[in-house]
Amino acid sequence: MKTSDAINAINAAFVDSVRLVHSSPRSSGVFVLSSDSRKFHSLIWAEYPVTSMHGPFIPRLHVNHFSHHLPISVAATWRIERDALFAPVGLEITVLESQIPALSGVLPEVIAHIEQGRHSGFEALLPFVTRCTTDTNIWSADANARANTART
Repeated sequence: MKTSDAINAINAAFVDSVRLVHSSPRSSGVFVLSSDSRKFHSLIWAEYPVTSMHGPFIPRLHVNHFSHHLPISVAATWRIERDALFAPVGLEITVLESQIPALSGVLPEVIAHIEQGRHSGFEALLPFVTRCTTDTNIWSADANARANTART
């Protein structure tokens, strides 16, 4: 997975939706200032190992997980605490690389959904057919099919 392309696509989607955003290739992700300017959202890319730690891998986006901290310099610029993560919902969305641009385009809606206090119903916002293991662990149907094929 080309993390930089995925990060750039997410960054562009939030800039287009007039949100303050910071992207960081070093952290493999994007940080978005919340609509009330008191907290932030983290959107971090990782690779999900389908069969073993050696691969094959499928891209997985982690939204608002506890372990991702805003860089100190950005927190100072935004005038918020570095650990002021917004509503840690632990959302994980697993997709194929070809689906990253479509997913990136709807992430501002996903973040708005979280800011409205919702921790479920994300699959209705996504631009592809999904398979959910829980409300916050969502796979595109294509990624799920590829993972199942790789496991057999």
